[in-house]
Amino acid sequence: MERAAPSRRVPPPLLLLGGLALLAAGVDADVLLEACCADGNRMATHQKDCSLPYASESKECRMVQEQCCHSQLEELHCATGISLANEQDHCATSHGDNTSLEATFVKRCCHCCLLGRAAQAQGQSCEYSLMVGYQCGQVFRACCVKSQESTDLDVRGIQEMDKIVEVEEEQEDPYLNDRCRGGGPCKQQCRDTGDEVVCSCFVGYQLLSDGVSCEDINECITGSHSCRLGESCINTVGSFRCQRDSSCGTGYELTEDNSCKDIDECETGIHNCLPDFICQNTLGSFRCRPKLQCKSGFIQDALGNCIDINECSSSPCSQECANVYGSYQCYCRRGYQLSDVDGVTCEDIDECALPTGGHICSYRCINVPGSFQCSCPASGYKLAPNGRNCRDIDECVTGTHNCSINETCFNIQGGFRCLSFECPENYRRSADTLRQEKTDTVRCIKSCRPNDVTCVFDPVHTISHTVVSLPTFREFNRPEEIIFLRAITPPHPASQANIIFDITEGNLRDSFDIIKRYMDGMTVGVVRQVRPIIGPFHAVLKLEMNYVVGGVVSHRNVVNVHIFVSEYWF
Repeated sequence: MERAAPSRRVPPPLLLLGGLALLAAGVDADVLLEACCADGNRMATHQKDCSLPYASESKECRMVQEQCCHSQLEELHCATGISLANEQDHCATSHGDNTSLEATFVKRCCHCCLLGRAAQAQGQSCEYSLMVGYQCGQVFRACCVKSQESTDLDVRGIQEMDKIVEVEEEQEDPYLNDRCRGGGPCKQQCRDTGDEVVCSCFVGYQLLSDGVSCEDINECITGSHSCRLGESCINTVGSFRCQRDSSCGTGYELTEDNSCKDIDECETGIHNCLPDFICQNTLGSFRCRPKLQCKSGFIQDALGNCIDINECSSSPCSQECANVYGSYQCYCRRGYQLSDVDGVTCEDIDECALPTGGHICSYRCINVPGSFQCSCPASGYKLAPNGRNCRDIDECVTGTHNCSINETCFNIQGGFRCLSFECPENYRRSADTLRQEKTDTVRCIKSCRPNDVTCVFDPVHTISHTVVSLPTFREFNRPEEIIFLRAITPPHPASQANIIFDITEGNLRDSFDIIKRYMDGMTVGVVRQVRPIIGPFHAVLKLEMNYVVGGVVSHRNVVNVHIFVSEYWF
């Protein structure tokens, strides 16, 4: 129902005070609330903040102050949005804040104004038909009308510019003159037709004789309710509800939609099942049934079923845990093994104590948690890149030896030796050993003085010195070939010469032998180690290579081999 309201102008914010209709209706109360509203308007205008504390002792006055402040603040922000639309044709603010309440109001009114301007530009009606809300519709219409009038004025020509300016100054924004702005005099709904203000009420209310106030309609008295047979009508503010005449009965409860709903006694805990029983809900009641005895690794759920327990969630294993159906399994990381005692603790594997531990490292194995480390002797060796083997340091190459200038540095396993070889009388060094480079072999060639018959008839033509470094073979089960002597044809070899190899000195305990072999058309003497030798060990083998013709040695080469056996197998 609608009725024209009196023409008395009331501050707009009273639209938000419809909920205060229960206050005492009197002139003094209205004046008091209008003063409270004026305070709220001043806070919005001057402070731009409605979150400040309100000083009034009256709860109703504080409510009015807050609502009027928010309404006024919204109008101020809306006016800013209209200005943005008219001045720059877009709604982007300079501060770039798009999340605050102020930015929301500004943007909404700016968009509504731009829609009005766009409608005018496209020749559409300024009477909006979109469901964009009351306030947005008013802004839409105001900007559309104002834009239309500006366009009409532009067509009249430059000669009437003064008159145009005068008209624009007198033109007021229809939104600002809207008598329903802020709610107008109406308690619920307001519509300004231009000639008068018409008030109306929400559904469930009717307009009173004063034309502005609304009262609740008692649908139960007027008979406009929809309650069915067996239901009673109960009036509520602005509406009504239907209630069953009879109760739902034991085990049920009445819901808001007037239907009966089963009460879950098990969920609410109002059952009386003993600890050894499980409550199971039924329609209108419940029953208690004995608990199932689940096997180890299972637990009973709310429905009484035995489900698997995820034991791993309680971290029973010292390292890795894998849940399996009805149980769990512990695993260990690399370098650890599961304890045979409890099956959950991971114990470090002593790799050095394993049957293969002696072969993990070349020299010494050191066990560490989850792994192992290899080390080498304190001197003469360094750890190889693989972290396991020990590699000999060649002190002769690195220059870390202490040999004198008259000595030759010979590298051996785990160290070095400084040796000096001098050729005996009637012998001289061969040209290939006179250079300054350090070599492992020194070769002396016979050089007789004139008329030295003894020297000439001496069968020894060359005397050589060489150095061989050997490890201690930890698994000695067959002869090891260590030296190869290739026969050198003498300058004037006798026909059909027989080459004989022999070890004449230094073969202690018969640890070595020498055999003859033919390789690539050459006669080769192979020196072999035939017995195990535990280092450190040093021996000098004197080897002879004899060219025998007719039972007489016609030519002889002597090789002195300095053998150094390391105490280590690497």
